[in-house]
Amino acid sequence: MKKIITIALLALVLLAAGCAKKAEFTEPVPAVEEAASAESIAIANNISEKILVGLDRGDYSMFSADFSDRTKESMDEAYFNKLRRFLKDNSGDYVDKVLAFSKGDTQFGYDCQFSKETVLLGFVLSSDLTKVETLYFDSENIRNRLASNLDFV
Repeated sequence: MKKIITIALLALVLLAAGCAKKAEFTEPVPAVEEAASAESIAIANNISEKILVGLDRGDYSMFSADFSDRTKESMDEAYFNKLRRFLKDNSGDYVDKVLAFSKGDTQFGYDCQFSKETVLLGFVLSSDLTKVETLYFDSENIRNRLASNLDFV
């Protein structure tokens, strides 16, 4: 009896699979990436250096000099001190950086060499290229640490 039920169920599954309409997949249209201008890259290089050196030295004024008001509110000095301690513990001291990517004139990513690992610094600038609207750090050590503890304190 079990054998008949199993065969019947298998037949139903095969019948359903054969009758099901196949999904049509199309290849995604590749995004056209606009190259950043030399001027915007120079601005981003300057801003990224202030962020990284300020962070390494513990200088909040330098770190946040180009932040928008909204970014300063979300990354106040207390947050900065926690972030700094977290990065020092997990990534080490800042050494050097190289531009990893840019998307248009406002989105930038830098591969930053720290003493323990490479860290990606990413940020988005305002349309007039004067203020940092979004800022993030990413690395293997950061992800591993946050995977086990969602707070970097």
